[in-house]
Amino acid sequence: MRQLLAILFFLSYSALQAQSLEEINKQLESDIKQINYWYYEASANSKYDSLEAANIQFEKHLLKVLNNNPETLYHNFDTIIHTVSSPDKKLRAYSWDTNMGGTMRDFQTVFQYQTKNGVKAEKLTGKDNEPEDAIYWCNAIHSFKTKQQTIYIAVIYAKLSSIYSYTTVLFFTTENDSLTEIPSLIETDENGDTPGIEYNFLSTIDNPNAPDELIDFDPKKFILRFAKTDDDGNVTNSFDSYKFNGEYFKKVN
Repeated sequence: MRQLLAILFFLSYSALQAQSLEEINKQLESDIKQINYWYYEASANSKYDSLEAANIQFEKHLLKVLNNNPETLYHNFDTIIHTVSSPDKKLRAYSWDTNMGGTMRDFQTVFQYQTKNGVKAEKLTGKDNEPEDAIYWCNAIHSFKTKQQTIYIAVIYAKLSSIYSYTTVLFFTTENDSLTEIPSLIETDENGDTPGIEYNFLSTIDNPNAPDELIDFDPKKFILRFAKTDDDGNVTNSFDSYKFNGEYFKKVN
């Protein structure tokens, strides 16, 4: 009898934790509407505390539903929030504009990933395991396999001003059932910096010479490419290419 009651309690608890995708959509849509509402209120009446609270609530709800509902890893949320997935569909990024920035936009990104025991979702953490206040938007996720593990390449984007933007990559693994950011695997330049592109965003608009993707990856050739810019920060149709040699991406041109 006790065993039966325990099973019934577990099933009831699980039902309360899980939500239908329709319910999840409605909840997240409502949260986004609150962010947009308080954005206009903040602009008109300086209600910035309420805008921040709306973002905190959205992030809290998002992490909860992603952790408690494994099917969300494959669900289409594109009408609510920007999502990109890895080719193997085991890692996904959810990015949104908090509307708390000025011309330098404030983005937030949550990652969801497949583990051996289910699905997890989290924000990256910085020093002392404190949540990292990243201002980037995840634009794409590529992947490749080494002898030891699958490595994911997240293409991230930050808006620095009304004109200038920046894009680079982060490397991750999901080994040991945790999302781990690993040090850059790209050969640094003469200044010791990891490649990235600071560019004039306007140069990518209605420009037939601008590439569709400023950073791309060829999984068959293991080549990662970064678009070049001219002296004024305008994007060109030339690339710097880096080929993975088994240990890191080495510049080949």
